[in-house]
Amino acid sequence: MHTISRNALLLSTSLLCLLSAAPDASAAASAGDCASLIAVAFPSVTISAASVVSSITLKNAAGPAAVNKPFCRVQAVARPTSDSEILFEIWLPPTREAWNARMKTEATGGYLGGIPYGRMGQMLEAGFAAVGTNLGHEGGEAETWAMGHPEKVNDYAYRAHYYVGNTAKAVISAYYGQGPKKAYFDGCSGGGRQGQMMAQRYPDLYDGIIVGAPTMFYSDDILNIIAQAMKHRTSATAEMTLPPAKLPMITADVMKVCDAKDGAKDGEITEPRNCSYDAKRLLCKGGDAGDCLTHQQVDLVNASYGGTASKGAPVTPGPAVGSEFLWQQGANLATTGGYGNFIGHYVFGQKDFDWRKINFDTEYDMIKQKLDPILAAPSPDLSRFKARGGKIIQYHGWNDPVNMPWESPNFYAAIALFEKYRATPEKLDEAMSKLTPADVAALVLSTKDVDSYYRVFMAPGMAHCTGGSGTTNFNQQTNARAPVAGPDQDIVAALVHWVEDGVAPEQIIATEFKDGANAKDVVRQRPLCAYPKVAKYKGTGDINAAASFSCVMPAKATVTPRPADMAQIRNAMTWRKQLTPVGP
Repeated sequence: MHTISRNALLLSTSLLCLLSAAPDASAAASAGDCASLIAVAFPSVTISAASVVSSITLKNAAGPAAVNKPFCRVQAVARPTSDSEILFEIWLPPTREAWNARMKTEATGGYLGGIPYGRMGQMLEAGFAAVGTNLGHEGGEAETWAMGHPEKVNDYAYRAHYYVGNTAKAVISAYYGQGPKKAYFDGCSGGGRQGQMMAQRYPDLYDGIIVGAPTMFYSDDILNIIAQAMKHRTSATAEMTLPPAKLPMITADVMKVCDAKDGAKDGEITEPRNCSYDAKRLLCKGGDAGDCLTHQQVDLVNASYGGTASKGAPVTPGPAVGSEFLWQQGANLATTGGYGNFIGHYVFGQKDFDWRKINFDTEYDMIKQKLDPILAAPSPDLSRFKARGGKIIQYHGWNDPVNMPWESPNFYAAIALFEKYRATPEKLDEAMSKLTPADVAALVLSTKDVDSYYRVFMAPGMAHCTGGSGTTNFNQQTNARAPVAGPDQDIVAALVHWVEDGVAPEQIIATEFKDGANAKDVVRQRPLCAYPKVAKYKGTGDINAAASFSCVMPAKATVTPRPADMAQIRNAMTWRKQLTPVGP
């Protein structure tokens, strides 16, 4: 476990004091004068440029952006260590009247180092002071920062946002003559993990956080990706053991078994946990063919659902039924996403590391001990964030082939357990030793303590962060806009409404468009329900209309955790004892 010395805490406290004093130290800047912001001084931070731009087109590893309205563009670099170079930008609406008095920081996913210009531009258009960073490196996973540069990895893991968020608040105060009334953070995948980091390590920095498909069980998440890849490929260049052309066939057969269980046969599986599927249904009666599975392929499919094990015990759940057509995407990420390479570079210090040789029985725990103290963030103890009124909305696609969707319900269960024993923490370890799946299910269905500050929304059909099939658009990503910019259909607006007006979201209506994000061509809308509730067809009405569905409590069996889920819940509970820093 990661502990902090008294000296480290004193240092963190000193830095917090310096940064909290930064707006006063920024008096050299003139309110409303963008260019004057370059004179503002911050600990370990240099403002490299500040100017008003009338319009701009930008592109980097995080994607393109075109902003066609004036704004104050502030560019900066933070160097908290001699090996740090954290680039970040703060985009300010040109006048106080054009500003909605809020700050919003955008995160990036995976190992991506690149200022998220696209999402920043979208939020700038909505009136936010928009903030983004490259996390201390450019591009994706690479030995240039992941091997032999522990401070760069620390910057990527958690430290970058500490300097970026605090500096942004001071710049905003200097420019408008007042700080933001509320600060928000938004990220998915690795960005969702960063959001959890903010709530756990820096609880005073943000008031509201959107956490999408978070890789907060960090080593378990990336090792699960590698395990899935090992099942599907014998080498980086080998053909998939289960041909990609057969994956849609499996999903189509799953739909025959599972689709109508929510009361509407509509091509969506609202609650995958209500359906058991055995790939033996597709076993070839003769030789291998394109419309059936061999014995080996049947075993592979069923093993994939089972998740990952170490020393004979489950550690991470597998993908949900209905996601099979996306499995190639998840398996490819072990190599193309750099997950296997990162373990080689950071854990083993090897440039050319063959991640297929990882022994899950002898090396799993060692890899966790190396990665998790700085990269994992599954602690259910969000006491400090909750105490100051912070709110978190977490979303996850049931068809996610990258970060297993069960993690979000499992984390919700861990928070519920923590809340139950908050007043008597000494009894929690004893309770965990006797905990049964039925106990967890009963608590999840009855708890009221979690929903006051933490809500989870599961999205049927959605892949990793966005896309997939069905209703997967609710302004959770740049390319997933909502047709109506209000709290009923827009996750950002829902979070703002909760934080500032005290109205918690009971449901968020998600949309399917005919052609991508063309808001004029709505095909279908469905409510995403605050967990553990699920959307159920009322029995009458248009199945493409959200009003034809209601959010209801599921049966106890639906939320009863399996062995891999129990392992993950227990894992999360051990993290409550980890003392995480309040400073960098």
